[in-house]
Amino acid sequence: MADLEALRLHLGRDRIDVLGHSAGATLALLYAAAHPQRIGRLALITPSLRAVRSTPPEGDWFTWLSRRSGETWYSEARAAVAAREDGDGSVELQAAAPFSDGR
Repeated sequence: MADLEALRLHLGRDRIDVLGHSAGATLALLYAAAHPQRIGRLALITPSLRAVRSTPPEGDWFTWLSRRSGETWYSEARAAVAAREDGDGSVELQAAAPFSDGR
């Protein structure tokens, strides 16, 4: 956050437009919350669920994931998530990565 404020000051701008992608969206959101008067426009591109305080309803994780069931990768990614949930640490988290994509 301090870097964004330092950049704004260096540019001599009263307000800046901020775009944050993925993990950078969390930083952008934190900066906007700390300096709302310094934000012109804010764009969050595929922010993490935590950044926007959104989570699946308790006990409804797989129903939430099923929103993507029409995707070609869904079965493999769903199986990877289920295996990890069951404690199988040998399953690569990368197999579940498509659920993180902002498609």
